[in-house]
Amino acid sequence: MGKLQDKRIELAKRVLDTTDAKTLDIIDHVLMAGQIQHFTETEIAEFEAISDAMQKGTIKGIPWKEVRAGLLKSLGK
Repeated sequence: MGKLQDKRIELAKRVLDTTDAKTLDIIDHVLMAGQIQHFTETEIAEFEAISDAMQKGTIKGIPWKEVRAGLLKSLGK
């Protein structure tokens, strides 16, 4: 087998052995990231409202460093 096939098998085995709900949820999100997402009109309106509020300075974004640190903390790393 090739390296890619070996990697796929290795990852599949690790996923099958995983019982932690948080880890499985993260894996699910990562796998969904490459797919086209379909949003409802309500969701789009919410996104636009958030964008408007950020542009007006009413709400602030979170720096990537903080987001990453929070993700790593939730994974126990």
